[in-house]
Amino acid sequence: MTPLERPVDPALMNEAQKVHTEVYLREGFIGADDLDENGLFIDEYTDRSEPVVVQLGSKETTIRMIHATKKEGLLSLPTPKHFEVDPDEVRRIAKVSRLSDIKPRQAVEISGLASIALSETTSTTDVFDATRQVYATGLRRSLDQGHSLWTMNVDTRLQKSLALILGKEAITQIGEEQSYMGPATIPVALNPQAVVESILTQKGGRYADMNRADIAHTLGGVSERHLPSHLIKLLHDNDIETKKGNLLARAVKHKKALGYTGIILYSTGRAIPVAMIPEFEGNPFVFAGIDVGTALTQVLGMEKYLTGKRVATRMGGAALAVGSLIAPYGYVWLTGEDYPPYVNAIAGTLIGGAVVGEIAKSKKDRKIRNGLLSTDISAV
Repeated sequence: MTPLERPVDPALMNEAQKVHTEVYLREGFIGADDLDENGLFIDEYTDRSEPVVVQLGSKETTIRMIHATKKEGLLSLPTPKHFEVDPDEVRRIAKVSRLSDIKPRQAVEISGLASIALSETTSTTDVFDATRQVYATGLRRSLDQGHSLWTMNVDTRLQKSLALILGKEAITQIGEEQSYMGPATIPVALNPQAVVESILTQKGGRYADMNRADIAHTLGGVSERHLPSHLIKLLHDNDIETKKGNLLARAVKHKKALGYTGIILYSTGRAIPVAMIPEFEGNPFVFAGIDVGTALTQVLGMEKYLTGKRVATRMGGAALAVGSLIAPYGYVWLTGEDYPPYVNAIAGTLIGGAVVGEIAKSKKDRKIRNGLLSTDISAV
């Protein structure tokens, strides 16, 4: 099943494939034997690719956004799969504390930049403008879909062009140059939100105003669903309108506030069944106060557990979260007799779950890290 979030227009896909096929044949990347019965080049990534096609001036330019699979995630994309790349740089660019936090729907590969002439007279300006616009369109789609990582492998010339189009600090080399489907290319990565922020804040430079104008035109009406508040404000400061999501989508953005609210309501509600336990001799309002009071430390502990960079930090967070969960029952132990046995079972389950969860996350992290550090092509 394709991981694409929305169906691809068959006509648009066909047009993009025609451009790719023409250019790949011309450059010698593929031969006649690589074409299907329709004379088009189809590879293993086609069924999970989203084409971006721009016709500007006398040029038609295309790229494709290859989406990661749910099973392999980041390692299903061409550059992470075939190149040896720096795992820590990838994690930093995606702005996550651990590699397993990069969800499959958040990572895409941008590949297959190709242009064909629509007339016999094609200027250098047409080529550069079309390239700039096709990447701006890709950025718009990534902001709408919540992508936090682009991976690419590019030649030196395209790397320099992208530095002009996207900003020098926006694109990062994540590995060494290697030969892959043609001349040697360099593995690079970027964060789409960081790139848009860089373009809108860059000062001076020959292309700064041009890039801002392209982004402003392309991002008009972009969804706020996946955007942080500071980026929304920056867009508005640059007179770029945004589209608010429905109430549920906006609420999901504030996960921390939802977490606090849910825990407080849950904690308050637990005081009722505790008050009905015959052996309980304490005050249910004190129990509720302890329960609500430890809600903050519970959330803090879970944050440390889920986002901590070190194992000790994550395990400390798990201990804090579990301790906060069982603290109200400590009050029950001190103010009554014959403590209900299910409380011990709950506490044991929480501790065991935290340990099992940490082991599972660590194993997944190691698998991704080892995959990124390996390569199946020879270095130049």
